[in-house]
Amino acid sequence: MSQNTDNDIHTHEPNIQPKKGINLLWLLPIVAILISIWLVHKNLSTHGIMIQITFDSAVGLEEGKTKVMYKGLQGGIVKKLELTEDINYVIAHVEMIKEAEDSLTDKTLFWQVKPEISLSGVSGLETLLSGDYIAIRPDRTGIPQTEFVALKQPPPPDHSEDGLYLELVAEKVGSISTGSKVYYRQLEVGEVRNYFLSEDNKNIIFEVFIPERFTHLVSKESRFWNSSGITIRANLPNIEVKTESLASVIAGGISLSEPTTSNDEPVKDGDRYQLFDDFEAAEQSETLTFTLDSAAGLSVGTEIRWRQSRVGEISKIEFDQSLQQITATATYDPDVQPLITESTQFVLVQPSFSLQGVNHLDAFLSGNYIDIKPGKGKPRSKFPLIDSNDYLAQSGTGRLITLNAPSLGSVQTGSQVFFKHIRIGKVVNTALSEDFKSVDIKVMIDQRYSKLVNEFSRFYRSSGIQIKADWKSGLQVNAGSAQTILAGGISLVNAEKTPKETLNGSYRLFDDYQSATENGHLLRQVKGSRVVKLRSRTLHSVTHGAPVYYRKLKAGEVLNVALSKDNRSVDIELLIAPQYAHLVTQQSRFWNASGVQAKASLAGVSVTTESMLSIIDGGIGFDSPSAKAKRASTKKVFPLYETYDQAVEQSLSITIDFPKNQDLNIGSSLKYQGVKVGEVTKLSLRDEQGGIKVVAKLYQDGHFLAREGSLFWIADAKLGISQTEYLSNALFGSHIEIVSGEGAETRHFAGLLEKPNVKPEEGLNIRLVTAQLGSVGLDDPVYYRGVTVGKVTHYELSPQGDQVSIDVNIQAQYQHVVKSNSLFWNFSGVHAEFGLIDGFEMNTDSFEAILTGGIAFMTPREEFSGKAATELMEFPLYKKFNEKWEKLE
Repeated sequence: MSQNTDNDIHTHEPNIQPKKGINLLWLLPIVAILISIWLVHKNLSTHGIMIQITFDSAVGLEEGKTKVMYKGLQGGIVKKLELTEDINYVIAHVEMIKEAEDSLTDKTLFWQVKPEISLSGVSGLETLLSGDYIAIRPDRTGIPQTEFVALKQPPPPDHSEDGLYLELVAEKVGSISTGSKVYYRQLEVGEVRNYFLSEDNKNIIFEVFIPERFTHLVSKESRFWNSSGITIRANLPNIEVKTESLASVIAGGISLSEPTTSNDEPVKDGDRYQLFDDFEAAEQSETLTFTLDSAAGLSVGTEIRWRQSRVGEISKIEFDQSLQQITATATYDPDVQPLITESTQFVLVQPSFSLQGVNHLDAFLSGNYIDIKPGKGKPRSKFPLIDSNDYLAQSGTGRLITLNAPSLGSVQTGSQVFFKHIRIGKVVNTALSEDFKSVDIKVMIDQRYSKLVNEFSRFYRSSGIQIKADWKSGLQVNAGSAQTILAGGISLVNAEKTPKETLNGSYRLFDDYQSATENGHLLRQVKGSRVVKLRSRTLHSVTHGAPVYYRKLKAGEVLNVALSKDNRSVDIELLIAPQYAHLVTQQSRFWNASGVQAKASLAGVSVTTESMLSIIDGGIGFDSPSAKAKRASTKKVFPLYETYDQAVEQSLSITIDFPKNQDLNIGSSLKYQGVKVGEVTKLSLRDEQGGIKVVAKLYQDGHFLAREGSLFWIADAKLGISQTEYLSNALFGSHIEIVSGEGAETRHFAGLLEKPNVKPEEGLNIRLVTAQLGSVGLDDPVYYRGVTVGKVTHYELSPQGDQVSIDVNIQAQYQHVVKSNSLFWNFSGVHAEFGLIDGFEMNTDSFEAILTGGIAFMTPREEFSGKAATELMEFPLYKKFNEKWEKLE
């Protein structure tokens, strides 16, 4: 029998295993998170964009109600309104739809739309029911932003509609405004979209839109005019009143002319037309410009006539930019365009009254007018306006000559010209000469008497009663005819010998018969005498009748004195007696032998006097150095020298203006390349700042220097280590140095105080740039491997003043060694450096460089070398040579 024990009892432990899969309880928070994310995403994706718009006032704006509209669709709404910190403006916080994000840039425009009622129409009518709204013009091309300033007025309309967008130019706005209509035959074909000032602020620009269905009515030759209001034109005895449609009378409007096919060029957007004031101005749409010195007799509205019919009028009179000349603008009918050519003349006709009668009586009754004198040639639009008397002078049949006198006296337009008391012409115009010092009198000689005027003709006043008294002739009284006493007159007298040729030109008007004929001398000319012509810059003391001397023997006298044709010099005619006529040769020299001439210079003082008669009356001397020289031609014009010395030297007088004097004296030399070519003859103050005017003479060998472009400067002594020049001037005073020019001949120059920067004719010119000039000076040498290859020609501060530019000229035979990467350094003087570690180091250049200074340069060897240097290429100028550069050599 077995016995049960504890060991025999079997026990079983539980087998616990984890459950496979996800517990369904965790699904609830996951779903809640996903729903939250979805709700946030939906809220963010549908939430609008907040922006700020600043307005001058909140009138018409309401929170939660005022909308932002674009083409009838809502794009946003005002959420909040608040004042700015300075309480001057209102900020509207606006929520825009998400789709508008790309359109919110710095080019996007906002403005408030309100109902407006004007003569041009009603705008913003929809706001009467819905209230004001904010309009937007989006633009995606700008930079994104969220803060905007509202426009005070709607912006100019864009060009999104199909049609033509034109610009009309007018001088004033008138009754036209935005919304004014454009009419064709009183049919509305467009409207004014905008208007603004032109860039020069002188005109108004109207932007006009023509819908596509009416664009065929506009051509390049179309004309637009202001058809607003009522036009009244009174030209007694007729009064004309014109009006357009009632709408244009009230609201303002523009009319368009009928289309034309004369020009097939298509009209494009932006084409510009003139907006005329009325229909008449548009009808006379062609314009002319007249130039005149005075507006006397001319006014706005002065008619332009062709065969006494009105074809245009003056529309504007104004000064040109220089305020020296007047410009008159005229409009005219295009039908007379074929008459307007380059040879057409426009004559201002105005009445005149004189003892000879009344001229242009029609202008006295109807007012001054401009008469067209048609011509031939190419079209032209700018003309001088000619006075009727000037036109008579230009177009009259006969011979036109000019008389010159110190004053007009009793001579006037219409005065008669007589020869042996027979009328042969008349005065057609009088005017001041170009220099305002005398009077020019235009005389028209009848064609049949034109041959009476020749080179020996003399004109004199036969007007009124003339009284003359002098110590030679005593008392003389002359009286003309009754007509000339009242109206003024001119008489002509000729020498007995008539020359082969007659001359057109200017004649002197003598005061009386005695002065014109030299007491009858010109009427008794001896056979074999000769007329010689001289030309001088000034008249000096030469007078009519003054003696002419040959080696102090009287050989003739002054026949005539007059201004040259260009009014820049004086023409003098001499009558040489027969026994001396052969002495006038091609080598003859004439000089002023009048009065007393004194000359002071470093060499001393000399005084020369002529005969007592020449001191009193003035005179001219002449000499012929070679008796074998050929006889001078009768057409040759001789120069009149101021003195005998100048005549012998054949010197040329010039003037030079210097800012100040630097030890110049009378007699100081003028030098060209070290050779004396002239001397100073006169010094005088030019201004209060100490400027001087130098009168100098150039010897014959130096005449070529009297040309534009020649440079004159005062060369004074310089003594120093870096530069030594003109040492002799320290004893004898400064002289004037010259560099020749190649321009036109001239006798007046502006002088320099220092030697100018004259560009070398050959070689390579480069520019070095450095922070400090240092010891570099003009003409300092430039070295390459110790050889002088160029020099410094100029230096100056840069325009900003932060660096110095040094111009260097490299001689032509060495310019090939200068490359684009050449290195330049200061090669002047002694360089010393001291350091606690490196000790003391001193480098010196050549003895010449120590004295004069200099610049050195190197060019890297061939494998490192750059391209050849070009003209005026810039290089940096280093303070010293860098040892690192040695590996480049």
